Amino acid sequence: MTGAGIYWGLWVVLGLGGCGVEADLSRAEKSLALNELDKAEKRFRKVLVRAPEHAGALYGLGWAYHLGSQPDRAREFFVRCRRVAPEDHRCEKGLGSVALSQGNLLLAEEHLGGALRLAPEDPAVVNSMALVHMAGKRYDAALALLGPLVERESSRGEYRLNLGEVLYRLERYEDALKEVDKALDATIQERRFVALLLHLRARVVLAMTSGRMDPLDCEGTLPPLLAWLDRAGEDLDKAEKVGLVPEEIRLVRHKLHRRRSILMETCTGSALPL
Repeated sequence: MTGAGIYWGLWVVLGLGGCGVEADLSRAEKSLALNELDKAEKRFRKVLVRAPEHAGALYGLGWAYHLGSQPDRAREFFVRCRRVAPEDHRCEKGLGSVALSQGNLLLAEEHLGGALRLAPEDPAVVNSMALVHMAGKRYDAALALLGPLVERESSRGEYRLNLGEVLYRLERYEDALKEVDKALDATIQERRFVALLLHLRARVVLAMTSGRMDPLDCEGTLPPLLAWLDRAGEDLDKAEKVGLVPEEIRLVRHKLHRRRSILMETCTGSALPL
């Protein structure tokens, strides 16, 4: 084979190898977005076999473990990510998310602050910093970050989730419901966010049924409230199918049943057929 032929053959092999790594990475990221954590782990590891210092694969594998409630393993891969790619803000973001999940708000803010210095406009990092503010009950600070973020990223349903959560905690229930509805109508890239939004909407609707019952007008006030509770129950059913943690669903479902019982007991003996 001529020198040119050898060069061409080597270029083809390297080119195909590069395409293979990126194709495997894309499949791994898709599995992660679908919350298929076991499949995502295997696919990210496949990338790392061929490219051990691939920052994207290290970050993705860290998230697979993070979402799988394995914080120590997640931290290990985010640290490796930072070591091979110190300028990649995602590595600091991952470390901040793990710290937040363990309740270490100071460390979370430190890592996420580092991520913001590397990528000040990255919406995912801004969103994560808002989570830190929420965890510290600094709701006004969270709102100050999330308002502009949602305006800028209006087509992404994920970023309205935390905005809806902040409004819920501020007891601005109607505003929260509007944001959740908008989010569910928008594009959502990760399936788990659909479940979280449905779960939040059930909690908002449950809160909106409080104090709206008129014992002197059961016929006029009870049916709409029961319909709201039915809607909340349907959202929990959908969230469970998508993959939300059952314990979280059971807690809200218990509150729904309790609220329904109280409403029904209040109207027992009224002219309304129960």
